[in-house]
Amino acid sequence: MRNLVVKDFGAAKGFTAAEIVNLIGVTLAIFGFIFGPWLGSRSGLWVLADLAMRLTGSDRPADIGRQQAIFILLVALALILIGLAVALYADIRTKKRPWSIAEILLAAAALGLLAILFFNYAARTAGVMLTALGCMITGGGALAINYGGLREGYPERGQALPRLEQMWTGMLTDARASNTPLSILYLSTPEPMRPDVVDLVDAQLRARDIEFPTQEGLFVLLWETDTDGAVTAAHHLQDILTEQAHGYSWIGVASFPEDGDQMRALLERAQQAHEMARAFSDQSMVVPFSYPRRSEALHSIEKAWEATLAEAKASSTPVAILAMATSQAPEADDVALVEEELRSQDLVFPVRDGLFMLLWKVNLENAPGVASHLQEILASHKHIQGHVGVARFPEDGNQIGELLERAETALEAARTSGT
Repeated sequence: MRNLVVKDFGAAKGFTAAEIVNLIGVTLAIFGFIFGPWLGSRSGLWVLADLAMRLTGSDRPADIGRQQAIFILLVALALILIGLAVALYADIRTKKRPWSIAEILLAAAALGLLAILFFNYAARTAGVMLTALGCMITGGGALAINYGGLREGYPERGQALPRLEQMWTGMLTDARASNTPLSILYLSTPEPMRPDVVDLVDAQLRARDIEFPTQEGLFVLLWETDTDGAVTAAHHLQDILTEQAHGYSWIGVASFPEDGDQMRALLERAQQAHEMARAFSDQSMVVPFSYPRRSEALHSIEKAWEATLAEAKASSTPVAILAMATSQAPEADDVALVEEELRSQDLVFPVRDGLFMLLWKVNLENAPGVASHLQEILASHKHIQGHVGVARFPEDGNQIGELLERAETALEAARTSGT
């Protein structure tokens, strides 16, 4: 999945208590600098402007070195306070951890400059004190948010729907005009949604993808992504979360136009698929509401085959490709059941009318037995009848397109013969 940035992000309506504290702190700091007395009755901003005129005028002051130092300190302080306001706005808007960390660093830098002015240049007025107090409140609030657990939760799922529908309307209009597929992922973890998880997902998305966290889980709207692409993206996100957040996750997938075009219906289907994932596994799992068509799954199969082929050639190991057509669309528990019967190196690719499998170390002699065993398993589980076609590497070729075609041909022959 390409690493691009998120275009939009829906923050919760209103402010949290921690954000209000930080807002008060930034307001006090800026107010103290602009209006508070720094030198006599003059504000910090007035002193800054006065120093600028003095230092650029024809009559240079006698203590020019001292005034230049104060001027540089005040310019740096003004820029830091502007940056602090920007970081607070971005933090409130996005609720992303890097912005609150930026608040901590900027507040600390401002306090450092104020300490220099206080101790080295005797700037001990009410304006300086007020600016310092505002920076301490902001920095302390940001510290509490990041390390004291005061980041208040994201909106509940029901509260998020109006904002999600607003986002979806714009995406859907563009998608219909350009005949572009869209997908929705619904992701949850064993714990309530955390900012670090949101940030990890955020870093993997593209410019037109949108994420929206709720207390219960995370919605991701994927632009130009069909079911197969969404499942691939979901597995990629799970790998990232497992590696960097040290936890597992469940993801449900629904796609436009295959699963509908109404936002609430697609959200419901993504959540239904998500609940299936949670019900069938206590580890990470991805479940689409509808599995991809055979043509859509080809990309995933080709990608997996590249790695399988390289290893098979290096070790002179046979691989069988099974194409199974089932009497009804496979569901997540059917796929899980088949995967339980296979080994870790075997791969299963569910499609809307069956399954494709890459079976490691299965040759001409034992391929029929494996196929027959899987047919019996599905028949006993849900009375699902399946026909199977088999192609073998290296006997039938080494290009996946050629092997899949041979497996499909064998599958049609099995259907015709009723085997």
